[in-house]
Amino acid sequence: MSIVGLVHVNVNCSDFDRSLRFYELLGFKRAIDVPPTNTAEVAAALDLDVAGGEQDWDLETWRRMIDMRAVDIVQPDILYVGGMVRAMRVARMGAAAGLPCTPHAANLSLVTPFTMHLMRALPLPGRYLEVSIEGPDYYPWQDGLFLKSPCTVSGGRVRVSDAPGWGVEIAPEWLARSTYQASEADT
Repeated sequence: MSIVGLVHVNVNCSDFDRSLRFYELLGFKRAIDVPPTNTAEVAAALDLDVAGGEQDWDLETWRRMIDMRAVDIVQPDILYVGGMVRAMRVARMGAAAGLPCTPHAANLSLVTPFTMHLMRALPLPGRYLEVSIEGPDYYPWQDGLFLKSPCTVSGGRVRVSDAPGWGVEIAPEWLARSTYQASEADT
């Protein structure tokens, strides 16, 4: 397989048409679907690192992905994979195979502070923190969530809070305007 030019691997794009228009603006005219079983072939053909797995939750899937070298960087999402302990298991599997971990953090909710704290404990952390660039037009619910942003980028770096807990405070105004709903199980 020979790949020339820009390659973007995103099997779960939330707005495919918008993404396609972006690539067309850059001069690319077609999108090619790559089955997950071919990801290793794509990764091997590129001169850049491929990160993946953001929506994978099954540890056996992670083991296969790592064993087949489908990715160069493991990218578990703490919320998809089932919590900090399972995300750390994925990171340790990757580290045992020499693969760094750059966890996925899709928005500026609590997942970003969770990810920042996880990265402090990783055996082989990646060099980057994924920081959402989506604003209130895309994720209106995240606007004003925290009293102070836990993810301020300065000089290309972020500082992980050493305040108690996750190091964040939810804004009382955000809580006041939130919708509350209770679910009950049938007994």
